[in-house]
Amino acid sequence: MYRKNSLLLLFTILSFALFSCGGNEPKEEVESDGDGIKVTVEDENGETQTVNIDLDQNDIDQLQNGLADALQDASNALRNADTEDVEIMGFRELKAILPERLLGMDRTSHKGEKSGAMGFSISQAEAEYEEDDKSLSVQVVDAGKLGMMKAGMAAWATLEIDKESDDGFERTTTIDGHKAFEKYDSRSGDSELIFLYKDRYIITLNGNGLDDDDLRKALRRVDYEDLN
Repeated sequence: MYRKNSLLLLFTILSFALFSCGGNEPKEEVESDGDGIKVTVEDENGETQTVNIDLDQNDIDQLQNGLADALQDASNALRNADTEDVEIMGFRELKAILPERLLGMDRTSHKGEKSGAMGFSISQAEAEYEEDDKSLSVQVVDAGKLGMMKAGMAAWATLEIDKESDDGFERTTTIDGHKAFEKYDSRSGDSELIFLYKDRYIITLNGNGLDDDDLRKALRRVDYEDLN
């Protein structure tokens, strides 16, 4: 399984925990092993999620500088929320932008759901594609004008990550003028692309056995311009 060890994932997990708890402080435990940190987040239902994050000193400095601002943004967003202004797309509309075929692979799974608590809602859709030893998953999340966007993604969008080696790369970038994060492991062909559209929608693509530019090709086939 491909390790999601980017700073982006940490911000997303923390911000989603804030959202899921309806404004209550999430319970998180942070451990360090010298080469990175392990973050475990527990929600109000007692469910936990743990992620290992590889960090160098520059990453740690950015994390320390940005995390406080991210949590403050979350607090302000929840405190000043006007739920009448939050209108998310239905998950069936989100499912509609995911094509039947991507990168020559047939869609093998297609699902969506809408959930909410404390006046906040999230709508999401997901599709999976497979052929031989290749696979791709695409998820589209609409958290409205509040939720995860203002709670954590703004902090990630201010980061600059640019790493490259013989084994692949990890970087923040822009695609069609919108912030994005992409990662590729040339040894396994595992890849990840996260695209922030209109400061509201998160489109996440994860691939296995793909080339380094395949996720960008797949993103172009997702009809995200149909999103409000």
